[in-house]
Amino acid sequence: MHQPTSLLEPWLRGTLTDTPAVQRAVMHALQAAEEELTNWCSGLTDEEVQQRPAGLASVAFHLRHIPGSIDRLLTYAEGGELSGEQLQRMRSEGAQDMSTKECLQQLSRGPEDGRGRDAAVSHGAVARATHRRTQAPAHNRRRLTGACG
Repeated sequence: MHQPTSLLEPWLRGTLTDTPAVQRAVMHALQAAEEELTNWCSGLTDEEVQQRPAGLASVAFHLRHIPGSIDRLLTYAEGGELSGEQLQRMRSEGAQDMSTKECLQQLSRGPEDGRGRDAAVSHGAVARATHRRTQAPAHNRRRLTGACG
């Protein structure tokens, strides 16, 4: 997990200087979100992170959903379709089988894994990913129910 290295926002720390500006801005935003979530969630017990107040999604779900969403959006931006493994991970995001520490470790790996991907974050790639994301729920429902090959 990344702990804040200073009181400065990630984009003011002079990091990722070899990364193109748009991708760097995205990575810094993800880093800031990870630091804030770690700050506010690391003190939660395993029971608290799994609670579902009023039947809403748990904190654990959201900590697992963020890196999963990053992975899926990068797949769409690269022009790909979700793999069976990605679909399985998506289905397991709501499982109550991880501790607070494990959820935060998974959250931390999301941006790191994304940095190693070849997807170019450009206007065209973002537009493709957004279009594919809006089309994906119906396609994934068909895949999950076996209605398509």
